[in-house]
Amino acid sequence: MRQALSSAFGDQKRPVVIAQRGKPARGANVRSPLRRATTWMRFSRRPTDGGQTPDGEGPLHPLRPLPPGDSSSEGNPHCVGLIPESGRALPEFPDLPYRKVIVGPYRFSTASQATWFGSLQSGMVLSPLLILLLLLTTALLASTVEATVGLIEIAGKDGDGVVTVYYPSSSEPQALKRGPFTLRLAWQGAPQRGNGRLIVISHGSGGSPSVHADLARALVEQGFVVAMPEHRGDNFKDHGTPGPESWQRRPVEVSRAIDVVGQDPRFAPLLVLDKVGVYGMSAGGHTALSLAGGRWSPAKFKEHCEAHIAEDFQSCVGLATRLKGGLLDGPKKTLALWVHWYRFRDATWRAHTDPRVAAVVAAVPFAADFDMTSLAKPPVPLALVTARKDAWLIPRFHGDRVLQACATCERLADFATGGHGALLSPLPPGLSGLVGDLLNDPPGFDRAELPAVDQKIAAFFRKHLLP
Repeated sequence: MRQALSSAFGDQKRPVVIAQRGKPARGANVRSPLRRATTWMRFSRRPTDGGQTPDGEGPLHPLRPLPPGDSSSEGNPHCVGLIPESGRALPEFPDLPYRKVIVGPYRFSTASQATWFGSLQSGMVLSPLLILLLLLTTALLASTVEATVGLIEIAGKDGDGVVTVYYPSSSEPQALKRGPFTLRLAWQGAPQRGNGRLIVISHGSGGSPSVHADLARALVEQGFVVAMPEHRGDNFKDHGTPGPESWQRRPVEVSRAIDVVGQDPRFAPLLVLDKVGVYGMSAGGHTALSLAGGRWSPAKFKEHCEAHIAEDFQSCVGLATRLKGGLLDGPKKTLALWVHWYRFRDATWRAHTDPRVAAVVAAVPFAADFDMTSLAKPPVPLALVTARKDAWLIPRFHGDRVLQACATCERLADFATGGHGALLSPLPPGLSGLVGDLLNDPPGFDRAELPAVDQKIAAFFRKHLLP
């Protein structure tokens, strides 16, 4: 134990000081009362790199081991210190402008760990043994919250696209490039047992598995396995058949994705498929409503556009064109209505049920073509997420209509300043033109709201799928 303490804290005769972030006095005044609530830690001796107290707000990052060979200060690799903005950046967070707090061989975090340490009185001097116990407890808490997320792709069934699976893994994560995103995941890592439940995410029109990676991570950290089928003819690689043709296929593709994951020898022993959750966003929200018991028809889509072509133009034509307030607006609306009359006159109700689906979340869904009486009392718990600034699917014609018709439905969140792309996380960079106008965040929207919504979605599924 003595050797371990010496290794972790260097000279044990040097007291360890825990204080709050702010502008603490130097030297003898280090125990003076401080002003701010966010916490930081350092030895009473100054690290040899000359690190100084952070003076600005900003997130720190989760408690985790430093990379081999990295240290907080030259010559004192185990002392608690700060890396100044001008110092060497740590490889995991190379582009963060703020300083980083180092505690022994660990990087300290503000989320739960720093807040927890912040409850200690400013300036309290603690023994190295107590500090070690605090760090071990904090590391244990962090390990339960920040489970490694594995990623794998499984071939689809009956000609379907691949099924991307996020899952709890015992393997080490690595930086993984997916399109414009770099995600930290364990590619083809060894699956480990979670809570035994599967959630299927149905992406939006032209979507990909990566734009829901943050929600998937939040769900995996709660023990869920998350599967994302690639919807044929309406994904980021294939834009051939968006709209009603895709909407009819999508629920069946979800059911086949459940089959594929459940039959995979790596996941079959870890899952019980009598209660499966479904989350869908945009066109995926249409999929989710179908699996919640809703029925729709192409003719209802046509009728909606005939009645509201000017008000809900983008939901009727997608990304084909837009109204600009000029002389061409009239011909655009006329052409759109003619296409709808020609293609979408079929009044046959479309419905798909899967008895394994036990809870559904529909986020900014396309819903104008549903028979609202079919959603008045859905057979499974149904929740919605809406966004007031959604210019692609105007809420009063879509999500709000479902909530008005459904007495048992729950609104998990309503983004006051969020647009249609609010739930894409990470949001694809560099979107421009019409798609950028519809998906980029409106002025004033704060993406810091998203983690709390992800947790609400996870809590909804925990409530209805567990035990």
